[in-house]
Amino acid sequence: MNEEEVKKIIETVSSEEEEEKNDVEELRSVLQAVSEFLGGLAKPLEEIMETLLKTVDGSKIGAEVAEFYKRLKEAGVPEEQALEMTKEFFEKRTKILDIVSSLGDFIKREISD
Repeated sequence: MNEEEVKKIIETVSSEEEEEKNDVEELRSVLQAVSEFLGGLAKPLEEIMETLLKTVDGSKIGAEVAEFYKRLKEAGVPEEQALEMTKEFFEKRTKILDIVSSLGDFIKREISD
């Protein structure tokens, strides 16, 4: 290998190292921007979760279930069927409450980490 070939190899390696450094800096910049963006979402997400949790408040669910049953009875649905339908309605509402509550807990944990 002559001196010129060695110089070309060194230039190539130096150029590749410089590109890698630029790529790392660019990646660092992108990750910083993503981190700042996600940090900015914390407060709005927390407010959304609080609003959702308020809409599925336990006392409201009780009132909704009672109103549901009342309307079934007013519509002439037989007692046994009205009770079964009301039970299913209640179970679905409480399942939603559990999901929203779990989601809220998860988001709060992620935000605080």
